Amino acid sequence: MIMEEKNMKDKFGYFIRDSFGCFGGTVGLSIKNLDGTGIEWDYIASRNADRWHGDKNLALAEIQMLEELNAFAQIPGLSWELVYANRKDFPVYPKDNGLPSLLFLHKDIPVGFITKHRKAVREIWKRYKTIFSEIEIIFREKKLAG
Repeated sequence: MIMEEKNMKDKFGYFIRDSFGCFGGTVGLSIKNLDGTGIEWDYIASRNADRWHGDKNLALAEIQMLEELNAFAQIPGLSWELVYANRKDFPVYPKDNGLPSLLFLHKDIPVGFITKHRKAVREIWKRYKTIFSEIEIIFREKKLAG
């Protein structure tokens, strides 16, 4: 069952949609076992298009970061595309209808590679944190200039 929000305002922006039709995904490392042991790659995304960017360059940089992270994670079939659209163009799935509103994918890290993968994640996040900040400064300056 798809829910329609009658009072939803127009929100045009750049949405990042994955190859599974979900939005706003993140690739990262998480604890694998309940006892706190083991590390695995995970991918989490929303079925609802509730996260978007106002700046195309920022969205493209996020896609590049996701692709770099997935180069290490190697989650099969995972890719991203940039979609410019109105928020109203996407269905809204209720979060309490018994269907998961989030997509979760997990992938084991081969034995002996955990440290290498952790280091790669830190380096990628550090590099893109700087890139995101620079893009946001340029976007704000353009917005103020009119």
